[in-house]
Amino acid sequence: MRTRLPVSGLFIRQLIPFRSTRLDRIQRIAWESGKQLPPHIQEKMSAGEQKYFRDYVKLIDEYSKNVGLKMNGKLSGFDLSVD
Repeated sequence: MRTRLPVSGLFIRQLIPFRSTRLDRIQRIAWESGKQLPPHIQEKMSAGEQKYFRDYVKLIDEYSKNVGLKMNGKLSGFDLSVD
C-alpha cells in the first residue's frame, strides 16, 4: 500500500494557477494554430495536455460548424461590427 505524502496548502495554491495558465495557453494555441499542434510545443506537453488539446479542437470543430467559424479563428457567415 502506498502512503500519501501530505500536501501543503501553499503547494495547492501554487499548482492551481499553474494548471489554469497552461490550459489557457493550450486553448489559445488551438484557436491560433488550427488542428495541428506545432511539434516544438507538443514535445513540451504531457500526454494529458496533448489529449486536452485534441479534445478541445474537437469542441472547436463542433462549435465552428454551428456558428460558421473557420479553424483559424476568423469569422465567416456573420458580421459582428456595429453599424
